[in-house]
Amino acid sequence: DWVLSCSVAESAGMTIAECASLGVPALVMDAGGVSEMLIPTQSGLIAETNQEFRNFLESAINKSLNQPKMSDAARVFARERFNPKTIAQKYLDLYES
Repeated sequence: DWVLSCSVAESAGMTIAECASLGVPALVMDAGGVSEMLIPTQSGLIAETNQEFRNFLESAINKSLNQPKMSDAARVFARERFNPKTIAQKYLDLYES
C-alpha cells in the first residue's frame, strides 16, 4: 500500500519515483531530495521527525489516510514529472539557455 523511506541521508530515492509511477504513495523522512519526489499530503507524506514518521505510519496502518486518492496522485505526478521526454526537454532547456 505504501513505500517507506526512513533514511535520514537519502539524496533522491528513485524507488520513491518508481513506486509512485505504479500508484504507490510514499511515507518518507525529510532528507536530501526526497521532497522533490512527491507532492506532500497529495502523493505522499514527508515527516520531519521520527515521531511524525511514526504517526504517519500508524495512520497508514489504521487506514485513516486516503491511500487510494494519494495513489492516483502519485501515479499522475510521477508519470508527468519523471517521463523521459520531460526529463530530456529539461536538459535541453538547461543547456540551450
